[in-house]
Amino acid sequence: MTFRVLSIALLFQSLALPVLSQVLTLSGTVRDAVTNSPLPAANIRVLGTAKGTIANSMGVYRLALEKERFTVVYSFIGYRSDTLHVSLEQAIEYSPRLQPSAILMSEVLVTNEDPAIAIMREVIRRKKEWTANLRSYEFEAFTRLVMRFDSAISAITESYTTGYWRQGDTLREVIRQQRKSENLSSGVRVKPIRFHLSHDSIFVTRNSSDSMKTAIGCQWTSGSAE
Repeated sequence: MTFRVLSIALLFQSLALPVLSQVLTLSGTVRDAVTNSPLPAANIRVLGTAKGTIANSMGVYRLALEKERFTVVYSFIGYRSDTLHVSLEQAIEYSPRLQPSAILMSEVLVTNEDPAIAIMREVIRRKKEWTANLRSYEFEAFTRLVMRFDSAISAITESYTTGYWRQGDTLREVIRQQRKSENLSSGVRVKPIRFHLSHDSIFVTRNSSDSMKTAIGCQWTSGSAE
């Protein structure tokens, strides 16, 4: 019985030896072609397979491969890749020297102006183009009027409205909510400020000894154009 077990073990060992002998080593050091400095963490991959490795801190790599033909690619950020076509018949040492490659970037213009200003300037420039094709729009607005006498506030009124406009028709506004200071009697009604969304600035003036200041906030809700 002992003889049979020993014979089987020897048989398996003899069969395994040819298989183990087919594993060969590809090794070397990845370097900079100009300075000859090692490139740590350089990438080494075998095309068409899931095999590969990464060079150590000294640029040294070691890759175990079968006795076969392979295409090995060496790469590093900022360098041109190097490709090795090899038929492994024995252990090989290959140390690629990668050429630095300039990374080209698009031109960057640095200014001291807020980028949002340039964007809004372009919006205003193109405003007339899309306004001419606008067929209708709807908006929600908050209007706050502050009436002053000399330097003192005499009254305040606020309103929330929904506005509708269609080409060929006038602007319509529906008051959703309105409130005013107590010193304004119920008989005093302040009409909402009418304005057009295509205006760059809004100015409110009255021929009176009282001055009136307005703050308008508008939220675009929908619109259509041809």
